[in-house]
Amino acid sequence: SYNYDIFYQSIDNQVLLKYFQHKFYLVDQIQVIDSHQINFNLLQNSFNNQENKAFVFQNRPDIKKQGTDPHPPGNIQPITQEDKNFKILAFDANRVKFQIKVPYEKFFVYNDVFDPNWRVTINGKGMPLYQTNVGFKGVWLSQGKILWNFVMVDFGSTR
Repeated sequence: SYNYDIFYQSIDNQVLLKYFQHKFYLVDQIQVIDSHQINFNLLQNSFNNQENKAFVFQNRPDIKKQGTDPHPPGNIQPITQEDKNFKILAFDANRVKFQIKVPYEKFFVYNDVFDPNWRVTINGKGMPLYQTNVGFKGVWLSQGKILWNFVMVDFGSTR
């Protein structure tokens, strides 16, 4: 399990407050980072400048690094409950269900604590869940109307 104290001590509080104004973001690019040598200045600058990217630990050969938007915006795209293309359909401590419509393939950042026991399905199909921005969740969304679930699958594990 990741020591979040290091994360919160390594990034300026004002930058974090600005970034965490929103729980959800869409981005068009991910950058793989080494979980053992985190460059907190890189993250802080990206968060502060609201760059259109997220950082993930997992470096699998099949990892997609770019969305399909031919003209991606320069900044991250916050999603709010007022967004007509986004709905939270169910929410409790062990399950979250969303619906969203996206015009292009995008990476969805959910600023909620990552745990390897979370699973994600998109339109009923299991998808990779990425540890994003050091300690949060991220998943690639395909173009169109999407229904997805985050579910905690192992409630009693000891770590």
